[in-house]
Amino acid sequence: MAETANELMPLKPDSVTYTPGNVVFKDYEAIKASAIRLAENVKSVEVTEETVATNKKLRAQINKQVKALNDYRINIHKSIMGNYTEFEDEVNLITSTVKDANNAMDAQIKTLEEQEREQRKDGIEQLFALHVQAYDKFPLSVEDFLIDNPSALNKSTSDTKVEEMVASWLDSTAKDIAAINLMADSTTIMSYYLSTHNLTDAVTLANQDNIRRKNAEAALQSHVNNEPAPEPQTVQSYTFTVPAALAPAVKQFMTDNNITFTEKENY
Repeated sequence: MAETANELMPLKPDSVTYTPGNVVFKDYEAIKASAIRLAENVKSVEVTEETVATNKKLRAQINKQVKALNDYRINIHKSIMGNYTEFEDEVNLITSTVKDANNAMDAQIKTLEEQEREQRKDGIEQLFALHVQAYDKFPLSVEDFLIDNPSALNKSTSDTKVEEMVASWLDSTAKDIAAINLMADSTTIMSYYLSTHNLTDAVTLANQDNIRRKNAEAALQSHVNNEPAPEPQTVQSYTFTVPAALAPAVKQFMTDNNITFTEKENY
């Protein structure tokens, strides 16, 4: 069957050919054992000023042997992989080509869906404005309704269902507000209700506020009752008369001890 412009040509049995790789390391155990012996021997070597030159040669020899083994591994890897990297790049190019086009279509779909949601929102706002007229000074808005009823914006929700949701939400909210008006501390409860849209949560949060307030008041009262009255602050001054010969020493004492003083000559 010939492919169309909206289909990716499928792989045929002979579209990609490859030969599975199989590596047998028959001397693995023997070489591993020699590596363990070599490692133990190297760990026992003590490097001194007299042997450091020989030690460096030994280190270089060991590194060369290990590199030869790793180079062999790399060559086998290349032999097994062949031109796999080229094949991978080709598949990635095909994938990105189709994916970029698909992303462009997704963007258009998303834009169209957003436009449809905005149109539905306009219709919901009209329904809300029509029904809310039955409630005097209703404090919540259509945005609050959509927070509680996001499915109203879905294309799959019929207009009849949306109207039922609006009417039901308004009626339920109005009953909650009427109940709040009969409660003590109604202002605090209402402030929480405006953000939670849930009467139980609003009452719980208001009660928690009251508990915190009472605890704070009790703590403050306890502090006031237990705090000793501050001692009255009085300022006292003294006058000393000292011989002129002792005046410098007295002045130094006052200065060293941060004592405020005023010097006056005797007359």
